[in-house]
Amino acid sequence: MGSSHQLKGPNYIIITLLTKAEYLLKQKDSSSSNSQSHIMSTPNKNLLRIPEDEEEKTGLLKESGPHFGGGQDPLKALGGNVPYQLGDHKPPADASRPITGGPNQTASDMGPQSLRTFLVNEIEQNGKLFQLNKIVTSKYTVFNFLPKNLIDQFSKLANIYFLAMMVLQTIPSISITNGQPTILLPLMFVITVSAVKDIFEDLKRHTADNQENSRNVMRLDLAQNQFVQDSWRNLRVGQVVMIKQDQYFPADLILLRSSNPSGLAYIETKNLDGETNLKHKSSLKELQATITDASKAASLRGIITCESPNDQLYKFEGTLNIGAENPIASSDAFSLDHNNLLLRGTSLKNTEWVYGLVVYSGHDTRIMKNQSKTRTKFSKLEVQTNRQIIYIFMFQIFICIIGAGFNQLWTLRIGNTNHQYLALNLTETADTNNFTESIIKESLIRFGTWMLLFANFVPISLIVTMEVVKFFQAQFIQWDSAIYDEPRDLPTKVQTSNLNEQLGQVDYVFSDKTGTLTCNLMEFKKLSVGRFPYGVDQPNCPDAKERDVSNFNFEDPSFLAHMRDSRHENHENIKDYLTHLAVCHTVVAEQKEGKTLYNASSPDELALVNAAKYFGYFFKGRDDDNNIEVEINGKRTVYQLLNVIEFSSDRKRMTVVVRLPDGRLKVMCKGADSIIAERIAQTDANLEVMREEDKHLDKYAGSGLRTLLLAEKEISQSEYEAWRQEYKTAAQAMSKRDERMAEVADRLERNFLLIGATAIEDKLQDDVDKAIYAMKKAGIKVWVLTGDKIETAINIGFSCQLLNNKMELYVIDGKTKNDCLNQIADCRKNQINSEGLRQSGTVVSGESLFKIVSSERITKQFLKLACSSAVLIACRMSPKQKADIVRLIQKHNPDLITLAIGDGANDVNMITAAHIGVGISGVEGQQAVSASDYAIGQFKYLKNLLFVHGRESYRKNSYLVSYTFYKNVLFVMPQFWFGFYSAFSGQVFYEKWIFQIYNIVFTAFPIMMFSLFDQEHPKSELMERPKLYKIGLKQLCFSTLMFWRWIMYGFTMSAFVFFISFMTFNESPSTSTGLYGDLWLEGVFAYGSVVIIANMTIIFGSSSHTTYSVAIITLSVNAFFVLFWLFSTLQLSTLANQFWELLSFPTYFLNLLFFFTVTFPLDAFFHWVVRESREAADVREKAKKLQDRKKFVKGLDPNKLAPLHRHHGYAFSGEAGHAPQIVDNLLMRQTTKLISAQKLMPTLTMAQKRV
Repeated sequence: MGSSHQLKGPNYIIITLLTKAEYLLKQKDSSSSNSQSHIMSTPNKNLLRIPEDEEEKTGLLKESGPHFGGGQDPLKALGGNVPYQLGDHKPPADASRPITGGPNQTASDMGPQSLRTFLVNEIEQNGKLFQLNKIVTSKYTVFNFLPKNLIDQFSKLANIYFLAMMVLQTIPSISITNGQPTILLPLMFVITVSAVKDIFEDLKRHTADNQENSRNVMRLDLAQNQFVQDSWRNLRVGQVVMIKQDQYFPADLILLRSSNPSGLAYIETKNLDGETNLKHKSSLKELQATITDASKAASLRGIITCESPNDQLYKFEGTLNIGAENPIASSDAFSLDHNNLLLRGTSLKNTEWVYGLVVYSGHDTRIMKNQSKTRTKFSKLEVQTNRQIIYIFMFQIFICIIGAGFNQLWTLRIGNTNHQYLALNLTETADTNNFTESIIKESLIRFGTWMLLFANFVPISLIVTMEVVKFFQAQFIQWDSAIYDEPRDLPTKVQTSNLNEQLGQVDYVFSDKTGTLTCNLMEFKKLSVGRFPYGVDQPNCPDAKERDVSNFNFEDPSFLAHMRDSRHENHENIKDYLTHLAVCHTVVAEQKEGKTLYNASSPDELALVNAAKYFGYFFKGRDDDNNIEVEINGKRTVYQLLNVIEFSSDRKRMTVVVRLPDGRLKVMCKGADSIIAERIAQTDANLEVMREEDKHLDKYAGSGLRTLLLAEKEISQSEYEAWRQEYKTAAQAMSKRDERMAEVADRLERNFLLIGATAIEDKLQDDVDKAIYAMKKAGIKVWVLTGDKIETAINIGFSCQLLNNKMELYVIDGKTKNDCLNQIADCRKNQINSEGLRQSGTVVSGESLFKIVSSERITKQFLKLACSSAVLIACRMSPKQKADIVRLIQKHNPDLITLAIGDGANDVNMITAAHIGVGISGVEGQQAVSASDYAIGQFKYLKNLLFVHGRESYRKNSYLVSYTFYKNVLFVMPQFWFGFYSAFSGQVFYEKWIFQIYNIVFTAFPIMMFSLFDQEHPKSELMERPKLYKIGLKQLCFSTLMFWRWIMYGFTMSAFVFFISFMTFNESPSTSTGLYGDLWLEGVFAYGSVVIIANMTIIFGSSSHTTYSVAIITLSVNAFFVLFWLFSTLQLSTLANQFWELLSFPTYFLNLLFFFTVTFPLDAFFHWVVRESREAADVREKAKKLQDRKKFVKGLDPNKLAPLHRHHGYAFSGEAGHAPQIVDNLLMRQTTKLISAQKLMPTLTMAQKRV
């Protein structure tokens, strides 16, 4: 069985015990429950005892080893009688159990686990049961576009309204268009324009999906017994693939073999959880030893039973059954867990290649299970507009009821008696039933007629205009060179243009950290040794690349001078410092093509080891006995590694015990300043150095650098032996082992000599800090949701100016619900005490958040704390939890607008959950971009997107909506006023030929020009004055009050137009005919006046005027006279010669002059009121802030204020367990295995009895 033949002593015992215990327990469970999921053969009775000689050990290991049966079809081996269920299926009733996962498990984890069972290397069979590895983030397909898009279109109330009006137009007795559905044409135009826009935007998503699905992968071809190139989309469950270094995993894979002899593979998960630390995965030793090449992989046959697809990122359970001729009947079972699972979205690092078996594909992968379905998003302005349409429709119904009612009253009281020539035939003396029926019928007819007359109350032109305007606004965004990433040739992409104005109303920005705020690059920037600080603020280190040193950007001639000058007082300290950097770490060195490559579980450690290399302390690697080889200025030096006490978030330090070349023993420790400071020896010299280091740390932390303190001490051999024995005893403890080991380690880590400090820069992307500072000034809350650890996220918070030292920082990291509730209560109390005087920031862990959201009561308390904080940083977040936080805010206050920005597949869920999703393109693939509404090249471009395009789109689109309703009220209401003179009979006031083109020809283009080109402030001013953005947050451009202010203004102006037109044309005869004006002449003049007033209004609404905007307004007004002349010349029945007759009325010219002179000051006054209301809101806000501050300061007890957070950023090594190749002590490991075997003996005895 390959390497397993070499196992001796406790290693062999533990494998045998575990294997046989599993066999016995599963056999018993299987027979008692008649399970159809696992069929195990009866185990050999000889396997129940511990083998006594080497020959027996070898025989048993061979018997229990895996068999790779030469290509026999497992389905044939199964036969037709074996009750084994393939596919995704329910477990047996007695096997159902709740899943207990990690801290980030979700609600879906708490129920019984269903199972997936499939055959290895049986592609055709698996292809019938499981989906291909194709992902789809687009919204439409060729087949569902028409019904799905129509549903989306008619979710807009305006479209439903016009559909109803079209139906009314087809009813002859009601229609004012002779039964012709004239609204059908503009309605179809509106729907077509929207559909074309949706197609255009969804095609971008299809393109991004195609790019993702077309990526190449090496797939195992069973016919050729070799790997061939294929596309990601074609992979199927059960196939074997080969992934090379730096490639992404195309699906969720089980690791079969690694190029690393130990079976380890190093994985970068920053695209999944945001962490830059490398994680290690391991293959089963039996598979690693047996699958030596592609042909052996092709001959692998067996069955895998595992969890059905779910959203758990940190948990996986399964079993691999492998047999010689019958993969079930004589199978061997190997347990699989999350350490064997390679997730889609992660990438292979520092490992030449791996073989993987596809276990989940396409939308069944973990990363896709953490994503939400694409949903249709509507802007807040659209939602508000829909609400106003409802109000307008109700108002329209009210007016139509008045019109129909007045008509019936006039008919009954006046029409039948005084106007018999009308033949109305409605009398109260008629048969009562017929009379009532007739009244109801006539009322409904008149009501329908008035509804058609007022159909333009809800402007159909609004939909078309908005679609066109938003489309071109989106093009302007994409053409903007200020948000074009030139080095990478990445323009900003707009994939959902109907959210343009929403960008101007963002209350919360939820941001990923890794790759979004940071560059995923740690650089060694500064250091201090003893009392001396080193490193300039703007280093230039061109020779680092020549020396093959990465993650290093340090410059200081004085440090090099002190290092080389043996007489300098700091020379020896520097030697100790650099030795510390080269020895105290868990970095693994690998030789490749003559170069030494470092594999670090932490990017911070990578930077430290590279710094030592640059200064001549070159870490070369470890030998089989874990001796550390360091090349010091070209001379080989070996340090014997005796113990490693690994770094963890609880310990915040790591320690190594090494034997120096001269035989001395040293304990080297590095960690957070707060931890190391309390562990140094309390000598005068040490305390003096600590005081100096404290100043250096303050300076480093103020620059946003991540810091560590280095300390060490010498111990005697006897001291070490005594401690080692204690540590060994603690490691063998049957209970509270971790606590006892930590206690013993703590006793060693005391009385250190302080060596110095390191300062590493977690490099931010360009101008991230400036962008975040501007957003905070604008009133936008920026929350960071990351997969990183708490301390790492806090460091970035200070680096990008989210946090500062004047802010109270509350950390919620409770392990239980009660812990979380108590922490929240204490923090909330402090927050209330300091309200109005200090800002606060809240930090919450993913584990705590899971506890919080499981209780409605705790959730409410948490939201009070978080929403009252200036900043929230959520750490250790799973993709699902990121979306959960976004939804919590939306649920807490539905009026708030959320924006989520990220660059990786782990951000997709958050991006789709937010009102606006922004993807950072070109960093971590296309999944975040595909799911986003807007895609930008860097985080800093978000400032321009919000402050310039968002703010102005909100202002202009708000004006467009209000103005469009205003001009239609102005147009329609003269018909109502005319009702007083026509007995509300529904007589049309405007001539039918020009009635239909008001919104299309005469008033459409000026408002479009305004919405596209008007500028209230220069772009530079919008970027430099964040407070200008607040008009969207305070809804100063569109609200119910402002909307109805426009409606009332339209009512006023319509009455003004009608009564002047009607009265003057009835009082003054024509100079050519001597006749007074008739209905159509009065209607045409009123119509022309409406066109003039509607266009003049835009002049005062515009903040900037160009030659083009003035020309468009002029052309729109003149278009009326040109078309009126044309219709008059064409001798249309109602307009024949009307143009020249109109000019023969002296009052016509006087009225035109009157309208121009009177409407100008009215428009100017109206817009002045609108602008003053915005200014008044700012004044009220400032006054309220001043009043609140006075209220809080008065009677304040400073003793009740919580202490301020004193920040010292510090770097971290990997979590415990991330250095699997570095063992503490071989003897201790073997002893631990023996203890584990002892603990298993009762289980074995019970299992034997059950069998």
